[in-house]
Amino acid sequence: SSSPAFSRIQGSIMEIANADEHRRLKFEVKSYNASGAHTVIGEATTSISDMRTMTPSTPLQLHVGGADAAGRHRGGARGEVFLSEFSVTPRPSFLDYVRGGTELNFIVAIDFTASNGPPVTPDSLHYVDPTGQRLNSYASAISAIGHVLEFYDTDKQFPLYGFGGKAPGAPASHCFALNGNEGAPEVNGVQGILSTYYQSLQLIQLAGPTIFTNVISQAAAIAASHNQSESEQNYFV
Repeated sequence: SSSPAFSRIQGSIMEIANADEHRRLKFEVKSYNASGAHTVIGEATTSISDMRTMTPSTPLQLHVGGADAAGRHRGGARGEVFLSEFSVTPRPSFLDYVRGGTELNFIVAIDFTASNGPPVTPDSLHYVDPTGQRLNSYASAISAIGHVLEFYDTDKQFPLYGFGGKAPGAPASHCFALNGNEGAPEVNGVQGILSTYYQSLQLIQLAGPTIFTNVISQAAAIAASHNQSESEQNYFV
């Protein structure tokens, strides 16, 4: 065809121009050959910055031969290409959502399976240093993540669960409220998580097996129970 219509090119600015709107982009127009040896008719260069100001009636000149750093072609004109449609759709980043008021909700589930080792032994993942100078693996992870997230949660009420352990007189459970209140498993802030966790180590017997399904389903149910709207958005961790 002497006036072909080309398919839409779609992608992120990172994919197309390495996140540089002024980066020169080269378009080649070729004559199709069934053998695969397509013949170059001409080429044109432009940038995303330039395309922002172009209209459907603004042509890109096709030339033979390469272009210099300024985009000037050395060869003669071989035709024109028209940009029928161009748009850039902003994609908000996660930080944009946070700045816009999105609340981060922190849900914690602690592993009480026997593979952690007895809490009284120093090599246990649940061992509590009596000097208070060193946090165990769980307390360290909770502190590192929780102290960041609680800043973006207005009520700082965090659901806290355990799995794989046995409460006194009960069989092993794969999702239980660590504060003993299944109807209100929330504790206040990161400090509330840590104090409740330390207290539970005196009551909960390590058991097993390791099953994540129940706590994942519970977290999903909590997330689903929150209404989401343009003015009220929640993100669950």
